[in-house]
Amino acid sequence: MTVEELHDIAKRNKAYLTYRTKSLLTNKGWAEALGISDERDRVYASMTERVPNVILNRAYMAYKKIRRIINTMKRGYL
Repeated sequence: MTVEELHDIAKRNKAYLTYRTKSLLTNKGWAEALGISDERDRVYASMTERVPNVILNRAYMAYKKIRRIINTMKRGYL
């Protein structure tokens, strides 16, 4: 692997981990929300494999929806 490939893997996996931790879901819940297995989630979290675009997009959308629900509940609207 080249340095550029490793940098790309690290950058994408860091974004994936950021979405996962900020969503406040458990690892199992996060994997279920994305429609992937727990093993796949662990592989992406360990930064050994590049996160595909489809999974990264799903992670971003799931994170945004979950944060919107949490913020709405904090405001007392639900």
